[in-house]
Amino acid sequence: MPAALLDPDALTISTLRSDRYYCVEYLEHCLLRYANEKYVVFAHNCGGHWITVIIVPRWNKVLYLDSNRGNKRDLSLLIYVIDE
Repeated sequence: MPAALLDPDALTISTLRSDRYYCVEYLEHCLLRYANEKYVVFAHNCGGHWITVIIVPRWNKVLYLDSNRGNKRDLSLLIYVIDE
């Protein structure tokens, strides 16, 4: 399965809070670099819990895989960066 794996450190909650511009630039660079891949995948720590984020450029979709669906997570900063 053709997929690009991104560095999770570049998109942590602390980086999103302190330097959103860097996160947007990093994600934009990766999406351009891996434009031919079917999926762009990275892990995201949303505060004490890791989730998997899968971007499907061909479909303009983002999937969030969370093993602990019972807890509501605030993903607004991550969504802001992805939408940017």
